[in-house]
Amino acid sequence: MKINADLTVSIDHLNEFQNIIGVTFNDTKYLIQALLHGTLFSGDKVKLEAFKKQNNLEDDNYEKLEKLGDVVLDLIVIENFYKDEEVEEYAKAEKRSIESVLNDIQEVLVNNDNLKPLAPDINLEKYILQSGLVDISDVFERVIEALIGSIFLDNGYPEAKNFVLTFFDIDGALGKIGDVNPKGKVKEFCEKQKWDLPRYEKKSEEGPDHDKTFIRELYIRNELVSEGKGKTKTKAEEEAARKYLNKIKSEGTL
Repeated sequence: MKINADLTVSIDHLNEFQNIIGVTFNDTKYLIQALLHGTLFSGDKVKLEAFKKQNNLEDDNYEKLEKLGDVVLDLIVIENFYKDEEVEEYAKAEKRSIESVLNDIQEVLVNNDNLKPLAPDINLEKYILQSGLVDISDVFERVIEALIGSIFLDNGYPEAKNFVLTFFDIDGALGKIGDVNPKGKVKEFCEKQKWDLPRYEKKSEEGPDHDKTFIRELYIRNELVSEGKGKTKTKAEEEAARKYLNKIKSEGTL
C-alpha cells in the first residue's frame, strides 16, 4: 500500500483493494487499521504516531481488529452450520461434540496454509502496511481476520458474512478437519502406545517484541522428535506436532 509524503494512504490503492474484496468502506480508517503491521516505519515511533494521527487511527497495529475478526468468523461458522445434518453426523461418527467440530472448522478456515491461496486472490501482499517482513505470508491469517473485524465495524455483520462466504471455502471445510488439532492427535497416539504424554519445551524466540517467532521442541518419551516455528507458542507447538505426525505416517507407525 502506497503511503504519500504527508503520511496519508493512497486513495487509489485503497479504492483498488476495496474493489478487489468487493467491500466499500464508509470510513477507510478501519481498512487502514486492519492492514497496519507493527513493522511499519521500522520502529520509528514518532513517525508511526504521526501516521496514526493523519489517518485517524487508534492503535499501532491490527491486533485488536484481529481479535474481533476471530469472534465474528466464529459466529459466521456457527450460524452457517447451526442446522447442518452433515456436521451432526460427523460428530456422532467421531464421538465428538458439535462444538469441538465447529471449532475445528473455524481453524481450517483461518489456517495459514489454507489462507495462502486466498491471499494472492485479493493481492494481500501488495496492500499490507509493513516494513521489512522477511516472510509476509506468516501474517496473512492475522491480517485477514483483522479485515473481517474491520468490515464488521464499518459495514456490519451482513457485509462481513458476505465477505467470508465469498472468499472462504466454508462448505469444503468439514472435509479438511482431519488436518487440524495435531497436538491432540499426538496425545492420542501416545496414549494408545501407553507412553507418557508428549512434552513441549521452549527452544528460543526470534525477532522484535511486536513480531516474534517462537521455536518449540516436542519430546516423546524424553526424546526430542521435532521442532516447530510460529508466531505464537501454540502455532509453534502445532507445527512440531504436525512434523512428528508426518514422520510416523511415513514410517507406517500411525
